[in-house]
Amino acid sequence: PRRNSVRPSAHSPDAAPLRLSRSLRTPAFSAGAETTPPFGLIFATFMVACMGGSSFFALVSGRISYEALLRNAFVVAAAALSLPLYSSQTVALLISFLAFEAVVGVYWPAIGTIKSRVVPEEARATIYNLYRVPLNCVVLGVLLNDLAITTAFGACCVMLLVAAVAMHVLSSAPAKHTKPMSGGDGADSENGLLEDGCH
Repeated sequence: PRRNSVRPSAHSPDAAPLRLSRSLRTPAFSAGAETTPPFGLIFATFMVACMGGSSFFALVSGRISYEALLRNAFVVAAAALSLPLYSSQTVALLISFLAFEAVVGVYWPAIGTIKSRVVPEEARATIYNLYRVPLNCVVLGVLLNDLAITTAFGACCVMLLVAAVAMHVLSSAPAKHTKPMSGGDGADSENGLLEDGCH
């Protein structure tokens, strides 16, 4: 079915920037600072921003569809990761990554619920494992090619915009409900897919 194919097709473009940004932000801070930035304090603020995003999701989840929420979140994330393309100042980078981590806080509960609705329960393990292959290929391709930081962030922005388009297509597709995953609210923890949460 269309919805079952569209949602996994967005898995690499939306999950890859989450992983890449966490590998890129330390060298980004180091490149734009005259002294070593206080990484402990900085990463603590990232966790606060991520938890704030999760709280925002709890406030708006009953007022907007998860697909529309994620579509907008991906656009915000793309805008946030575009800041390092124009400025290497520590304050600008901090604002960029804080906004991105807030989106991450929205992303995990929303995507878990969408997956539990869209992907058939009997095929979830197979589908998730298959779509982790292109995800890991994208991440390794960017990291192993030793791309410039601005190029890598540009790639993240493009992938996030692709994910936003895929989510828009998903939101426009006819609804198809599948059996939610056992365990309560449908949050998707199968195969460790929440391993990249707020940390």
